[in-house]
Amino acid sequence: MVRRILAAALVAGSVAVVAFAVPAAQATPATQSATCDVDMLLLFKPGLTFSSQNQQIRAKGNLTNCTGGVVTSGVILKTSSGSGNMSCTSGSASATVNVKWNTGQLSQAAVTVDTSGNINGTVTRGLFAGETVSASLTITPLNGDCFFTPVTKAEATGSVSL
Repeated sequence: MVRRILAAALVAGSVAVVAFAVPAAQATPATQSATCDVDMLLLFKPGLTFSSQNQQIRAKGNLTNCTGGVVTSGVILKTSSGSGNMSCTSGSASATVNVKWNTGQLSQAAVTVDTSGNINGTVTRGLFAGETVSASLTITPLNGDCFFTPVTKAEATGSVSL
């Protein structure tokens, strides 16, 4: 249960905000899409407990072993952030995720995360604009336990498709 909540918060926090100068007219689905392994660090403030409260989420990490597209890897920029009313057992969050790909191109996605660790959204700008984003992540608390101490840091791993 803790992993699911953390996954949701992590996903929301995994989405970074990157400033792009891409016109909205370019938001048509790209012909190339990719699937990548994800390894992210999630930070929660004030921290997840069994009481639902607004969480500010920050994320950064790596996308590796990408297949099916024009990229092979990417970095989830530390500007990725989100927020939502969450506890260790319930809630959801919305986030903006910014990625810099190995090609030097950027992507920005708007995503939502639920307590089961599912991430869904859309690439809104840059490479892969218009593509659907989906993932199911495993969240592992790195500190805190929800019982006696709030979870303020977690690792999220899995696979993401866009």
